[in-house]
Amino acid sequence: PCNMLWILNMVLCYYDYSKDTKAGNNGAPTKTTTTSSYHKLSHTILQLQCSYVGLILVALANPDFSDTVLYGEVYFFYLHHFFLLYYVLHYVFITRQISTYIPMQNDGEGVIDGMSNMGGVIDGVKISTKWILLSCAYFALFYFGIVTPMAILSGLNLNYMLHPPPNQDDLVGEGYRITSIVYCAVMFTVIRLVVVILEFSWRKIISLISKEGNPTVKKKNI
Repeated sequence: PCNMLWILNMVLCYYDYSKDTKAGNNGAPTKTTTTSSYHKLSHTILQLQCSYVGLILVALANPDFSDTVLYGEVYFFYLHHFFLLYYVLHYVFITRQISTYIPMQNDGEGVIDGMSNMGGVIDGVKISTKWILLSCAYFALFYFGIVTPMAILSGLNLNYMLHPPPNQDDLVGEGYRITSIVYCAVMFTVIRLVVVILEFSWRKIISLISKEGNPTVKKKNI
C-alpha cells in the first residue's frame, strides 16, 4: 500500500501545491491564484493521504520483513514509511496548506470560530464524509481493479492479493480480501476522524497563541 502512496507523492513533485495555496488568517487554507486542474489533483492526492495514514501506521507497528534480504533494507523500510507520514504532517500541521474539514475559501476569516456553531460542524462532517467515501472507493478500485489482475497475471503476491500476510492470523480463508477491505474502510474512517480532531485542536492552539501574541489595545473614551 505504501508504494501506492509514493506514486501519489511522485505526482505531487510535478506540481508544487504551495504555489497556489498558503495559510491565511487563523491558519486557514487560502487561494492565491485561479484554481487549476493541477491544483485540484494535488489537493485530492493530499486529502487521500490523510485517510491512508492508517496504512503507514499499520506497516510501522507490524512490519513484514520476510522478504528483506538486501543490506540496509530494514532501515530503508522505516525511513521510507516515516517520510510518508511526514508528508501528511507537513501539509496539515506545519504549513497548514490543506485542511481535513475546512473548505477552500478566498480568505480564512472566521474559520476557527465557524466551527463553534452547528453550521460549521455540519460542513466539517460533510467534508470528512466525502473524503472517507472517496478514499474507500479509490482503494477498492486500485486493489480489485488493478493490483489483483496484475498479481494473477504475474504470479507475484502483490500487496498480499494472492495470499494473506504471514503475520495476520485474522486474515485467513478465501474471503480474506473482503475482510481486509472492510478492516481498511473502518480504519480510514477512524484515522480520518482522529486527524480531524488533532487538526482542529492544533489550529485552535495556534489561533490562541496568535491572539495572545498580538493583544488588542482598547482606547478609553474620554
